[in-house]
Amino acid sequence: MIRLGILGHSRVAEMAVCRPARRVAGFEVAAVAGRDDLRAADFARRHGIPRSFGGVGELLDAECVDAVYVCLPHHLHARTALEAVAAGKHVLVEKPLALAAADAAPLPGRRDAAGVVVAEAVMAQHHPWQDTVRELLRAPEMGPVERVETRICFPLAEERIARLRPPAQGGGALCDVAPYWLQFLQATVGLEVREVEGSFAGPGGADLACDARLALAGGVTASLHAGYLEPYAATHTVRCAGGTLTVQDFLRPVLGDYQVRIAVETDGGAGPRLHPVSGGGFYDNQLRAFLDLVAAESAGPDPLAPALERVAVMERVYRHACAAAGVQGP
Repeated sequence: MIRLGILGHSRVAEMAVCRPARRVAGFEVAAVAGRDDLRAADFARRHGIPRSFGGVGELLDAECVDAVYVCLPHHLHARTALEAVAAGKHVLVEKPLALAAADAAPLPGRRDAAGVVVAEAVMAQHHPWQDTVRELLRAPEMGPVERVETRICFPLAEERIARLRPPAQGGGALCDVAPYWLQFLQATVGLEVREVEGSFAGPGGADLACDARLALAGGVTASLHAGYLEPYAATHTVRCAGGTLTVQDFLRPVLGDYQVRIAVETDGGAGPRLHPVSGGGFYDNQLRAFLDLVAAESAGPDPLAPALERVAVMERVYRHACAAAGVQGP
């Protein structure tokens, strides 16, 4: 049984941990702490969590906690993960793992010294639709990949837009959704980056909307459009020499065991072919994957290595966008 402590008391913690932990055997949500003592206590009461603590340090010192889930503001992720590792706790940290590569650089060595697990919570990677995408792209009629286009938008209420942070603290849309984009690229075409571009606009220098472009090895280009004002969208479109593959509404399994629909259309074909893929809810899958990492008796693929690669690319894009906008970056 893994006794999990939650650092942060946002709606994300409720969706990513509290609800799925009731369905995933092997987890007990044992405690919660945050920057607001009263809100942490109220969160514990509402979700039946036995303990709440007056601060992050108190929870990290608690013997009733084996592992922590970090869902504090973006700029606190890497620092808090390092503190948790120093306390001997396993760590599942919300994306992004860090805002800058230098912030996350000590994690592998300190993790190894402490003998704990550290993983970034990019929950889409734990769903079988990504295996299906790779299989479909290997079909000879598709040909080589030329472009990958990602669009992730969800409208925010005005009061949430007003609370967007400056880029030095993680800003808005880019750091919020870039890990999904970059992880998809890792899973399909790799992330060997030749050039980056980025631009954004928003209040107080925060990125209310952003665009990014990568030139990758092999002549592949990848683009991201993300924002908080446009209608909801979550699509990956892979354009190949012989056809197009589109992953429709790829974030839908955050709500549970919903199908992800993959549409494939080849040149000269009769029309798009739909490939629905089921495979559990994102957050249930993520907790099971984290439990497997903690319980593993032999070393497998290092979950930190791809996370660190994503952080480094995201930082390059964000710094390019910040320089173009004339604001201070992370």
